[in-house]
Amino acid sequence: MSFANPELEVESEASSSVDLVDSSLDVIETIREIRLELDAASTSILELSSSEATRLDRTLPPEVAFSFDDVDSKLIDYLDLLFRSDRSSELSTELRDVWNDFRLRPCKDTLFVRTCLIFEVLLPDKSCTSKRPREARCPSQRVDLPRRVKRRIEYAKAQRLFYKNPSRYSDSLLSPTNLLSDSNPFDRDFQTFWENVMSLPRDACRTPQFSDCPIDTSIDSKLMSPISTDEIGKCFPKSGSSPVLTSHLRVPDRFCRARTVFLPKKRDAVDPGDFRPISLTPIPARLFSKILARRLAPSVQLDPDQRGFIESDGIAQNTFLLDYVLRHSREKVKRTFVASLDLRKAFDSVSHEAVFAALTAQAVDHRFIELLKSIYAKSSTSFAPFPGHKFSPTCGVKQGYPLSSILFNMVIDQLIRKFKGPVGLELDGSVMSISAYADGILLFASSSAGLQHLSNETSKFLETCNLFVNCAKSFTISILADSKNKKTKVDSATPFFIHNETLKILKVDDSFKYLGVNFSAKGLLAENCCPTLQDYLTKFKSAPLKPQQRIWILKNTLLPKLFHLLVLSSVTAGKLAKLDSITRACVRGALFLPGDCPNSFIHASVADGGLGVLSFRVSVPLWRRSRLGGLGAVMSGGCLRGTAGGYLQRLIDRVKSIQITDNPNLFFRQKLYNTVDGAALIGSSKVKNQNLWVQSRNKFLSGKDYVNLLKTKIACLPTAARCARGRPAKDKYCRAGCPKKETLNHVFQACPRTHGKQIQRHEAVVNYLKRACENRGFEVTAEPLYKTSVGNRKPDLIAKKNDKILVIDAQVVGDAVDLERANNRKISYYRDNVELDQQIQAKHGSPDISYLGATLNLRGVWSAKSVFDLVEKFKVLSRTDVPVVSTRVLIGTFDSFTMFNLSTARAMRGKHS
Repeated sequence: MSFANPELEVESEASSSVDLVDSSLDVIETIREIRLELDAASTSILELSSSEATRLDRTLPPEVAFSFDDVDSKLIDYLDLLFRSDRSSELSTELRDVWNDFRLRPCKDTLFVRTCLIFEVLLPDKSCTSKRPREARCPSQRVDLPRRVKRRIEYAKAQRLFYKNPSRYSDSLLSPTNLLSDSNPFDRDFQTFWENVMSLPRDACRTPQFSDCPIDTSIDSKLMSPISTDEIGKCFPKSGSSPVLTSHLRVPDRFCRARTVFLPKKRDAVDPGDFRPISLTPIPARLFSKILARRLAPSVQLDPDQRGFIESDGIAQNTFLLDYVLRHSREKVKRTFVASLDLRKAFDSVSHEAVFAALTAQAVDHRFIELLKSIYAKSSTSFAPFPGHKFSPTCGVKQGYPLSSILFNMVIDQLIRKFKGPVGLELDGSVMSISAYADGILLFASSSAGLQHLSNETSKFLETCNLFVNCAKSFTISILADSKNKKTKVDSATPFFIHNETLKILKVDDSFKYLGVNFSAKGLLAENCCPTLQDYLTKFKSAPLKPQQRIWILKNTLLPKLFHLLVLSSVTAGKLAKLDSITRACVRGALFLPGDCPNSFIHASVADGGLGVLSFRVSVPLWRRSRLGGLGAVMSGGCLRGTAGGYLQRLIDRVKSIQITDNPNLFFRQKLYNTVDGAALIGSSKVKNQNLWVQSRNKFLSGKDYVNLLKTKIACLPTAARCARGRPAKDKYCRAGCPKKETLNHVFQACPRTHGKQIQRHEAVVNYLKRACENRGFEVTAEPLYKTSVGNRKPDLIAKKNDKILVIDAQVVGDAVDLERANNRKISYYRDNVELDQQIQAKHGSPDISYLGATLNLRGVWSAKSVFDLVEKFKVLSRTDVPVVSTRVLIGTFDSFTMFNLSTARAMRGKHS
């Protein structure tokens, strides 16, 4: 292996060598020592590191991956310095040669060390040299600034945040979680709190004993097989191979290091418990974890009563189950006792011994368990708010780590299996005692003693796993039955305890939230989301945003916040229609649309020519029916037999009664095209992406232009004919004196006032096509004149490339014209002229001539044949050019309307008769 002059390399990398050593003199001295060692050894760097390790100890210690001695550390530093230098391309070639050589002569003793070295060079660890996070500052506003200047400052800040991350900005706008300006929660107490949560002395929690579960050995045998490129391709866009980590049952130390960030769970979070820790691990580590999770999932058998982090709709299942239990007790007059238990910091405090015991109980391959033990034994993290902090958790699974969810589920699964017995609530011949969604546990019993017994057993089991019930967030519901009088009563006098701590007892009028849906002791509550929507819109309207940004936030963030609650709860058709009315009023206000703008334009999809704003009245019943219909196939065992299945069918029938259509896009498309203003948009769905500018966060359109273009698109401009709708006595004729009604077609296509703007609109399309042709290597001639016996022919463009000649002519037609017929007529106008064909062939010397039309109507809608010829067949335009040309036409159309209003020219003197 050859090396460049180390001194020259240090000089070229002086700025980056600070991360490796304290001074350049140390680096030079280190490199000189390494050169001497290499010259004496006459071997490669990786072979030297391997021989040094094996010479000291024939069997490599388990922690050799990154526990290097002085020589190994110097080698790593030199490799990193060399890789960052100008000769990095040569180094990568050498590494590939070393790896190929090793593949020919494998050696298991040095395989893991070699792999770690290559990871260290190709993917340098930057966690130790990461920038210190900037502290949140609360800039003081100068009181002497004018309000206009303050508004400009706020606008500039909002634009910067929106373009950086629109989703994060919109979330902070609608659901702010900013910290109090006068307090900083990230103090020493905060750090101590989370270190205590994630710490567990080795002797503080014994290893729980779980009963074994049968498992398919054919699936389990695949757990520790080498990772294939297909598996990596499904989890990550880049392919590779990783037989080393699974065969050695170890991963590099750097893959076990994480960085923990704390996300506030509510606004003005102050207490440490108000934050959620998310562990950020290196990308290769997350990829490796995801592959392991995909392998482990089919090899374990989780009880159907655990519905968190599974592929089926667990939220709908648990909300339906709780609603059914509470309503069934009233309808059948049965004693029912329910406890909802919340676990305190469950993911961050579950013991590792409980995780390994659950894996053993599931008969998971012991090599897989050893690999996980190695990962957790070397696991470490640093808290982001504290620079230089390092901590090694002794309990908990990392939130944000792909493997954590299934590991936690396996622990709770042992609790669920423990409760398969006679104690519980009898429903249609079967006994149900527990249901779980991740760390949220529901207990059911038919007596108070039974519920207390289940609570005690749950608490004892959780303690063996270092999990504890949060009594402040847990509660019980007691429903007593009077069979004689056919009445039920919510009992608020019977207490239940967890370690002598009383659980909250709900009264008949109390409500609670479970999985984001509101319940009471009577069952699922009917939701009224109008105040919530109004609150969101109030924050939404006050933000300094462009109109297109408001529409983007409304469609992608604001309205989706209500979907979960509306779909899973019971909402009447009238409430959904009211939500639509509020939403449409907001859209009309943001885009300055008149009140008679068709509602279907707001709700139709962007591809069909609308704005794509969702309609609650049409979509929510469809989604609710779909989710309820899916419960029958996924609910466990005989849960849906008898009255449960009947209750589910009643819910489905109720939704069917208010459902309008099975295809919202088709429904609004037909309504839009059947309106007077939307009939011209009928060709929108025939051309893909031509309306993309409506929903894209584009910068080439100002807010004013965006609003004007939408008004032009839906024909909401105040022409005399439109303003006279419903007013028979109002004059409808052209204000320029033309003997025609003042319609869009007349103003934009025929009125003398706008003739100059019509030409400019046409030239804008032609010039765009000309630049596109030139960018693709065509030799372009603009507006050549050819004299023929049937008249002069003057196409807009003639483009030539490789003996291929394209004759292109553009046109913008009225909104009532059939686009395909107009395009074919334009092509025939030139193609059917034999003399023209002969003259073009004689001038350009090629018989390969094609005639194309670029046809749009004044609303910016393309002819499908034009797009196919220009984009697919002859590659004159790209798909991204199609919506841009549409905006050029709409801008030209609106400019014509502006000129029409400003001009005082008249076509005829006197008044029309």
